[in-house]
Amino acid sequence: MLHLMLPLLLLLPQVPTAPGPEPATTQPTPVYDEGPLAVEISGVREMRLKMFGGPEQVQNDSDLRVQYRIKGERLRELSRFGNLILTDFTDDTGTQLLDPSIYTEQEKKFTRVNTMGTERLRQTGLLLVSRVKMANRAARHVKSIKGTVKLIFATELEKRTVINPGQFYGKNIADARLEAIGIQARIVPFDEIEQPIPTDRAIVVQVRAHEENIHTITWFDGWMRPVQARETMLTLKGGETATAYYIEPQLLNDELQMVFEVHPKVEVVDFPVEIHDLELP
Repeated sequence: MLHLMLPLLLLLPQVPTAPGPEPATTQPTPVYDEGPLAVEISGVREMRLKMFGGPEQVQNDSDLRVQYRIKGERLRELSRFGNLILTDFTDDTGTQLLDPSIYTEQEKKFTRVNTMGTERLRQTGLLLVSRVKMANRAARHVKSIKGTVKLIFATELEKRTVINPGQFYGKNIADARLEAIGIQARIVPFDEIEQPIPTDRAIVVQVRAHEENIHTITWFDGWMRPVQARETMLTLKGGETATAYYIEPQLLNDELQMVFEVHPKVEVVDFPVEIHDLELP
């Protein structure tokens, strides 16, 4: 019977099928670890604040914040990076929005370890933020932004272990490999610190040369179990800076081990940041 019905079915009028929705086109996910080093703006925020009435104190003033993205294939080799230090931030009315005195010498020299990893840098790039005074109400654009950020690139990594670093109290840490790289690190006596700190739970380290070659400093007990250490920057009486590592008092003993992760070779780049004609929100 089926062979008799089939020709009849073929003679029936065919109802055209309604076209379905076009398949969504997926945009490729941007990546930021390719090509030459470059900088772009990834966000701008203006916040104006006005208080009425009494003398209430507020923590935040009106300000203009800009987020920058540094991108490029060299981010795969980024070991450390510094603060963004601006030298110019002028709107299109000619008003200088930057107060250069906001940067201390410590902030200009400071660098932090890249803990983000290559995958995150690939997804976001290196994001930095600046904060300046509000633009003139008549302004429509930021005419000029200029500054630099210190980028430290390296690939090869070595570990050096110093047992009982307290033995070098007031002296440079003696390690042939660190010295060959040029690293000069010493354990700072407590009487050189500007503001007193608890002496029974801290060890203070000052790197006098080739700090850029140090990737991390970590701490371990005599069984090579990790020791938690809280880092705090502090100022010495001579105006220099050092780092205090706060450790549980019972672990500050002759078995404490200080592990340096160091780069034998690094490249330090003062990367220029220059933006023109940025539209204000």
